[in-house]
Amino acid sequence: LLPRPIERMRTAIARDPWKQGLIGLVTQILFFPVMFLAFLILLVSIIGIPLLVLLPVIGVLALIGAFLGFAAVAEQVGIWTRDRFGWQLPNRYLLVLVGMLGIYSVSFVAKLLGLVGGPISFIAFLFGLLGLCLVYAAWTIGFGAAVSTRLGTQDRWQPLAGRSMS
Repeated sequence: LLPRPIERMRTAIARDPWKQGLIGLVTQILFFPVMFLAFLILLVSIIGIPLLVLLPVIGVLALIGAFLGFAAVAEQVGIWTRDRFGWQLPNRYLLVLVGMLGIYSVSFVAKLLGLVGGPISFIAFLFGLLGLCLVYAAWTIGFGAAVSTRLGTQDRWQPLAGRSMS
């Protein structure tokens, strides 16, 4: 739905997925403590009380960024899959769909193995754990790409003070 921002995030993921994953992990760890600290600071200052309205906006932007970042990860996985198998996928939506199928396939296999039961249940559990890790990694890398590209508005992170105004 937002091709240019998702393309910027996808490019950042393709360029350095480990960096995007680390940025996403650090952001997840620090998000709620920083939001709580901002809430306290705004609450005790008279000027900051009206600005408390912005905290839910930041939360919504974080959710939007996570979804856009996940779409970028899914598209990149779709591109890797297309290139690996030599498929001809005509548009981005199919790339994202193939990528999502790739990301969630291990979890799906775990569900199927869980239906069998018996001694296979342990293997199903291991597949489920692996699937959970893969899905979490995809969301984390996508969130990192959303943060590092400012929700896809920049190709790379640039401090506001360092940018030229031209």
